[in-house]
Amino acid sequence: MKLIQILYLSYRNLSVHRSRTILTLIGVIIGIGAIMFLVSLGYGLQRLVTDQVVKFDAFSIIDVTSGDSNVVKLTDDTNNKISEITQVDSIGESINLAGKLKIGESATDTVFYAIDNNFAEYDQIKADQGKFISTDASSKDIIVSKAVLNLLGVKDAATILDKDIAADLIVTRDLTENGETKTSANQEFKLVGIIDDESVPFAYIPLQSAKNAGAVNFSMIKVKATDQTEVATIRKTIENMGYKTDNVSDTLAQINQIFSILKVALGILGFIAMIVALLGMFNTLTISLMERTREVGYLKVIGARNRDIFLLFTTESVLIAFVGGVSGVIIGLVFEWLVNIGISTMAVRSGAFPITVFYTPLLFALVMGGFSLLVGIITGIYPARRAVRVKPLDVLRYE
Repeated sequence: MKLIQILYLSYRNLSVHRSRTILTLIGVIIGIGAIMFLVSLGYGLQRLVTDQVVKFDAFSIIDVTSGDSNVVKLTDDTNNKISEITQVDSIGESINLAGKLKIGESATDTVFYAIDNNFAEYDQIKADQGKFISTDASSKDIIVSKAVLNLLGVKDAATILDKDIAADLIVTRDLTENGETKTSANQEFKLVGIIDDESVPFAYIPLQSAKNAGAVNFSMIKVKATDQTEVATIRKTIENMGYKTDNVSDTLAQINQIFSILKVALGILGFIAMIVALLGMFNTLTISLMERTREVGYLKVIGARNRDIFLLFTTESVLIAFVGGVSGVIIGLVFEWLVNIGISTMAVRSGAFPITVFYTPLLFALVMGGFSLLVGIITGIYPARRAVRVKPLDVLRYE
């Protein structure tokens, strides 16, 4: 039999029992669509998180600290040595201080981050109201989080912008030259900006302010590589000096590992629906064989080979799987698109950025289409083999 004849007979046989075929197709569509929908949720969440982690030039930035060591310190000499590494583009410096901020009779404990221009650029630190601090040596600018103002009892942030604010800076012993804690009380700063963070009280001040308070060591430095491909080399060189390094690639690897597990778990849930569809397809083909035993016998009598009979039943299975698989992929994509539009619309209305929760890579969609065909072939093998074993003489004898 020619392939076109096999296709025609398969289509005709499926059309005869239209209701049964449609119900089987719906099962396949739901199975494939469920896998698509759930796994695409995993891909979308992974993409959403990793896009936030790797934004800007994060892959080129290396965070350097002294770790848990009480011996190794980050000093100007350290920075000079790191700057001499060929692959290093530039360095940003930060000193973390404890202390208090005071307005009138009100005071609150605050974490102070003393930073330079490079550190602010690498960390993408910006003021939501007002402007960012000037990091010049003579600058006395300061920006604070909203949490600081809430604790100080300031209700309207605009009323305090460009006003003077007092601070007590505490330099811990690990940052001083002689290993003793130093306190600089009542340092005057000009509040130039506010960050919309109401969870943690913190402030940014110029790096020189911390040095003037007695700090000689750095809490952290950020090293920018000339190219992302040089990050591993720079990290190894710095770690050989005794320092601890971190890069966004470490976080990204952990995130990808977590989401890989999540996608497998979601895929298993969707595969449960696919198993139900597979059983329905198997049941449809088995019943079809029982009803068509006579037809198979006649086909053999008029010259159909065992291969033709085998192909006839597997083609029916593949047709169901192909149509159901393609339809499931398309319906899954459409449904994901509609949900993404709905979520993005709600996000924009609430003042946030539009987000995409569901994301389907092209390769995954193609794999799902191929998977549905594979399921069709596997499901059709058993009924096809049973059909091949039908003996035409037994059918004629029964007649």
